[in-house]
Amino acid sequence: MSNKDVLFYLISKLGSHSEGRKKIMKMMFLVNHFDISKNSLVKTPVLNEEFIIYHYGVFSFDVMNNFLNLSNEGKIKGNFPIKVLSQESPIVPLGMFQRVDEIIDRFGNKSGKVLEVETLEMLGLDLEKKKDHFGESVTKFI
Repeated sequence: MSNKDVLFYLISKLGSHSEGRKKIMKMMFLVNHFDISKNSLVKTPVLNEEFIIYHYGVFSFDVMNNFLNLSNEGKIKGNFPIKVLSQESPIVPLGMFQRVDEIIDRFGNKSGKVLEVETLEMLGLDLEKKKDHFGESVTKFI
C-alpha cells in the first residue's frame, strides 16, 4: 500500500464532494490523525505523513506531492473541482478502506473552509493563532 493509493481512494470515494485541494488536504490530515473511536486526534500519524501549520491550516508536503503525482499521471483532474479520471482501483488494505470510509462519513460533507477551521480548533488554534505557529509540526499541538 502506498500513501498515494490511500489519497486516490479518498478522492474516488468523495466523488462530487471532493471540492479542491484544501478539502483533500484536511481530509488526509484526519485520515492520519483522527481516531473515530476516541473522537479525538492522535499524535502518531497512521500513514506517517508529516503535517505542519501552513497558509490554509494543516498541510503536508508529502500529501501534496502525492496529489501532484496523481494529477501528472492522469489519474485525477487536479484543479477545482477535483475529479477521478482513471478507472484504476487503488491498492489499499481493508482496514485502511474502512478508516477512510469512516472519516468520509464523519467529515466528508463539510467544505474545505469549514474543515480548515475545525481542524485548527482540534489543535487548539484559530485562524489568527495559526499565523504565530506557521511551519510548526501539528504534533506539537496534539
